[in-house]
Amino acid sequence: MLIEYFQKTLNLPYFILINLLGILVLIAFLALPKEKKKKPEFLLAFVFVILLTFYENFAYYLIVDKKLNEFFHGLITDTPFQGWNLWVFNLFNDQLSKILLLMVILVNVYGKTRRLALKITILLFCLSCFFLQLLGIEPLYSFQTIIYLIGNSALIVACGLYFVDLLSHEKHLDTNPLKSWSFWSITLILFESTVVFLADIAYSYLAFNNVELYNFFNLVSQVLYVLLIIVLVFTIVSEIFFEFFKAKLDHDT
Repeated sequence: MLIEYFQKTLNLPYFILINLLGILVLIAFLALPKEKKKKPEFLLAFVFVILLTFYENFAYYLIVDKKLNEFFHGLITDTPFQGWNLWVFNLFNDQLSKILLLMVILVNVYGKTRRLALKITILLFCLSCFFLQLLGIEPLYSFQTIIYLIGNSALIVACGLYFVDLLSHEKHLDTNPLKSWSFWSITLILFESTVVFLADIAYSYLAFNNVELYNFFNLVSQVLYVLLIIVLVFTIVSEIFFEFFKAKLDHDT
């Protein structure tokens, strides 16, 4: 199974890039000083990229290993197994990764009112995921269009709160946002979520009347998502270089 899996994924540039970024972020995080590993901006970036690397590989492996896929399907539901691995993306991409991205935004918001609003947004999203699945409205093994829409909407709202905070809170006023990795990561989160939101709202029209435009939306979304991953990886990598040059400068002086 593993040989078949590697034979297929080694021909996919996206998987190669994701795995390289996953290895890079792991090495960079391990190289961070102990006290900086605990900082939310580095810890969240690390967990997000590792989670993404895991579920992308796991989802594809389940396509190859149908017995394992059927085993997990049996744990989730008693409905007939049809070979889908949709639950992996529902759980890890549409729910857990969005919660992590909301937390990435939260640690960069300082205003008390905006932080409270963002915490409520995260709580409401978590409760929505829980109850929509518990009540059987959107089972984990099926398409979760409501949760998907709520998640992207929550990210757009959270990004809006961040940019209001960026323009008003004193902690942001003394820094140049263009030199901040967090600014670029949240900007990419906003762009990607907005593109997906627009495509989702116009899905019925695009799917039947303009498939090319729908595919274009998906392509733009994928490119923005990859750029977001790269920015989060370099949030940690740049810190390693900073520590290296700082240590070298201290040694020379």
